[in-house]
Amino acid sequence: MISSGDASEIDELAKLQKRHSTGDRDYASERLLRPQSAFLFDSRDNLDGTRSLPRSIWKHGKLHIIHENLLSRTKYLENNKKVRKNWTTSWAVLTESHLSFFKDQKCLNAQNIKSELEVDLHYSRIEANSDKSSRKNVFQITCYPLGLELLCQTPNPTDSLDWCVRIQKVIESLPQPEDVQKFKGKTDYLEVFSGDNTVKRRSTMKSSTKVKITTPEEDDKNKIRAQLKKFFHRRPPRDSLVKKGIYKDEPVFGCLLEKLAQNDRSPIPLFVDDCINVIESKEENLKTDGIYRASGNLSQVQKIRLQVDQNNLAILHSEDDVHVLAGALKLFFREMREPIIPSSLFDRFLRACHMPHKEDKEAEFQSLIKALPKPNYATLKRLLAHLLKVADYSEFNRMQVPNLAIVFGPTLMWNNIESANMAIDLMQQNYVVEILLNDFDALFS
Repeated sequence: MISSGDASEIDELAKLQKRHSTGDRDYASERLLRPQSAFLFDSRDNLDGTRSLPRSIWKHGKLHIIHENLLSRTKYLENNKKVRKNWTTSWAVLTESHLSFFKDQKCLNAQNIKSELEVDLHYSRIEANSDKSSRKNVFQITCYPLGLELLCQTPNPTDSLDWCVRIQKVIESLPQPEDVQKFKGKTDYLEVFSGDNTVKRRSTMKSSTKVKITTPEEDDKNKIRAQLKKFFHRRPPRDSLVKKGIYKDEPVFGCLLEKLAQNDRSPIPLFVDDCINVIESKEENLKTDGIYRASGNLSQVQKIRLQVDQNNLAILHSEDDVHVLAGALKLFFREMREPIIPSSLFDRFLRACHMPHKEDKEAEFQSLIKALPKPNYATLKRLLAHLLKVADYSEFNRMQVPNLAIVFGPTLMWNNIESANMAIDLMQQNYVVEILLNDFDALFS
């Protein structure tokens, strides 16, 4: 015997089936009939070889499985609000209107098993190569009526492309934009274009306005990108600023060492000599743990830079933080227009450090050091002597010669021509400085 409730349900189903046969879909009615339970397995196969499952959006009827496989997923937006990413791997099933996620493939063979997540592909959009995750082979599914953004990932790009193509075909086969006006939900959107990222928003006025669907993060990124693009297009080249006298070299930092020696009337820059003297004036400075390795306060380092450029060396004596003084000294050598070991000698130094015989190596290094300009020779000798004094307190500061070489290797020498093996060059630069420190007496006698 059929109850009145069952009879009304069967009548409603008959209306829906009739509507499908005539091609007139009522999407709102379909959504109202969606039950909470997920797919139930039916082992019968269709003639075309595709598997068939009871449809989760209706209580009766069948829905063909178009594609199924393992798929990693995470929600990015839910109800138009950003959520924390939590990647999980599930068995994904693509049907004629939905993408459903199950805990595993066995769930399809069980009775009354709920899916973990169902994504309605009506009025949705799929994008490949999403930049919202650092993972590879990621694509994004956006469901506008639900305010949902879902990131999906596969182990290889071929599978990712396969999913994108299949899902796009499903989206294109679903109702056209005019049908969305029959949909009654919580969203304010009347019309969504699956092929475009624009929507028309409901308004109390007769006219409608097109707005772009973007998250607050995307809005900020777009604004910053536009401002930077405008700035770099309008920014004049450095050479033109120098010719006009707008951009001038700093008197100390970033200056050529020969020019600075002429200005200071000393082969060793006054800033370098004073800074080293202040650091060495207190034994506790030399015993400071991680000196030259640990970074000082950047704002204080820049403050010293500005004051020294204004010929105010007295600021060095008023600074109590040895890490700030050490940071300012490192910055001076790093900002030099030409490194203290000139780029023209870069390759020769690297070759010399790999000579097999110690006598030949020492002779080549002596020859290269003598080839340095006088200010470079005097300044390098002063700095290396200071670093050896720091290394004498390695029991306290843990800055042995190899550690100091790692810090100062890329600071004292670099190549103007970009190398294909930068990592190897960096190790060799450190080795050169280590040799200069270990054989200091023999090389600079």
